[in-house]
Amino acid sequence: MFDLHSIIRWPLYILAFIRAILLIVVLGLYVLLMLLFWPFGKDEIAYTYWWRKLYCKTTLIILGLRVKIHGDIPQMEGAYLTVSNHHSFIDPVVTLAFLKGMPVAKAEVSSYPLLHFGAKKTGIIYVDRATPQSRKAARTAIQDGLKEGKSVLVYPEGTISHSPTELRPFKKGGFYAAQAAGVPVIAVAVQYHSQYAFWQNDRGMLQQYFLQFASLYQKVDMYISSPFPTEQAEEVVSKSHTFIGQRLT
Repeated sequence: MFDLHSIIRWPLYILAFIRAILLIVVLGLYVLLMLLFWPFGKDEIAYTYWWRKLYCKTTLIILGLRVKIHGDIPQMEGAYLTVSNHHSFIDPVVTLAFLKGMPVAKAEVSSYPLLHFGAKKTGIIYVDRATPQSRKAARTAIQDGLKEGKSVLVYPEGTISHSPTELRPFKKGGFYAAQAAGVPVIAVAVQYHSQYAFWQNDRGMLQQYFLQFASLYQKVDMYISSPFPTEQAEEVVSKSHTFIGQRLT
């Protein structure tokens, strides 16, 4: 059957392919430069945050993502826990282009060689959600990282939501880790305006990439809350969920 829409999008699929090549080349270059100038014995956390932020911002430019920030980007010296909704596989890049932190990612990411190497050098926590032992270990790693002054990014829904307004109940492990570490929580709502941004169950990662980034540019809104003190983790769970949910409606 004649599909005019697919024919029109073919040049944009070529653009998405060129973008993918650029991302791989830039990632390899940045990892090489990061290792060449590694600050042995100095502030390695700040150094790796700087490189991660640089790569994430470069990625936004390459992919044509125009992010508008609502609220204040945290300027605090100490660590904090960032909690966010999860609609797209590109969410960590959007968030970490502006905020600091180690993302908590599914264990499968460790099978992507170059991405895994760069993520390990700049900080990442892997979790196998199907394994209770791994989830417990991830919570411990989050708490230890926060106590060491390393900010952390978690997606408390535990999975990707598939529609612009969907927000699942939050898992509370990260919030209790923040309470135990004595650090604040910052809620972030990421809102996409492209119909292709939302990852559906019937799509593989490669298919999702080409659907999402076969466009000249996309608008994204990112809403950042004021820091929530974590003396009462249950209360912060509710406040964070409300903050994010209200901005996705």
